[in-house]
Amino acid sequence: MSEVLLLERCEPSLPFAFLERLESLFGDLLDTNRQDPVKEVSLTSVAIDLLKTLMKRSVFSLNLFRLVSGRWVVCHTANVSFIVGSLFVNGSFPYAFAVQGMKAVILHDIGHFFLKSASVEDDFDEKKDNHRLHPVLGCKFCVQLNLSADECDAVLYHHERFDGTGFISRKGKTIPFYARIIRLADEVERLLMWCERTPADFLGSLLKLRGTVLDPDLVGDFLGTFGPLPTGARVSWKGETLVCRGLDKKSGKILFDTESGDLVFVPIEHFAKKK
Repeated sequence: MSEVLLLERCEPSLPFAFLERLESLFGDLLDTNRQDPVKEVSLTSVAIDLLKTLMKRSVFSLNLFRLVSGRWVVCHTANVSFIVGSLFVNGSFPYAFAVQGMKAVILHDIGHFFLKSASVEDDFDEKKDNHRLHPVLGCKFCVQLNLSADECDAVLYHHERFDGTGFISRKGKTIPFYARIIRLADEVERLLMWCERTPADFLGSLLKLRGTVLDPDLVGDFLGTFGPLPTGARVSWKGETLVCRGLDKKSGKILFDTESGDLVFVPIEHFAKKK
C-alpha cells in the first residue's frame, strides 16, 4: 500500500484500512440491488467511525494518500474527509452537524463513478465536462438516498469559488458551509500533490487563495488545526534541520523530527513571524 502514501517514511494521516473501507462503501452505495435506507446507514456508520478516530488524535499531520490511477476517487475522498473531519473535531462543532458534514464529504465526488473519470484532472480542470457534471450527478444521487438538503447542497456547490466566479456563481457566505469547507480541503490536497513543501511555497500558495477561491475564515481555521507547515517540510531551527510531523493538539506547538531521530516541539509563533 505504500505506493499510495505521499511520504513513505511518515505515518499516513489515516490508516490504510480506511481506503479499503471506503472502497467497500462505494461498492455498496453503487449497488442497485441494495436498498437506499441500508446504504444511508452504512454511510453514516463510516462518517461516525472516522470522527471517532480523529477525536483520539494528538497530532494533526498532513501525510495524505497519492491519487493513484484507478483509485484516485477513493484516495481523494479519504484525504478530503480527513482534512474536513479534523477541522470539525478541532473546532468543536456539534456532533450531529459534524456527522452530517462528513456524510456530504464522503459523497462529494461520487458523481465521478457515473462518469467513469480517469484522473483527478477531471475533477479540477474547469474546462472539462466532468468538472461541471459530477457535482450535479452526485447531488442527484444524494437526493435518491433521501439525504438532507444541506448534504445535497454540499455536493452540488463544492466547486464554487468564494469570489462568485465558480460554475454556479454562488458567492461568499451564500455558498453552503459544507461546500466551502470541502473546497478548502480540495485545494489543500492539490497544493500538497504539487509537493509545495517549503514553508514559503505551501503557506504562500494557500494564503493567495483567501477571499478568491477560499473562505478566509476557513483558511484561518485550517492553519489553527494543522499549522503553517505540511508534513515533511524541512526548516532550520537553532542550527539544525528539522522535518515537520504536524501540529501537536495539546501543546499547540509544531512537532518535528531531528536528524538524530529525536522529537522537538517548536512554537508556532516562530513561523508566523517568518510568514
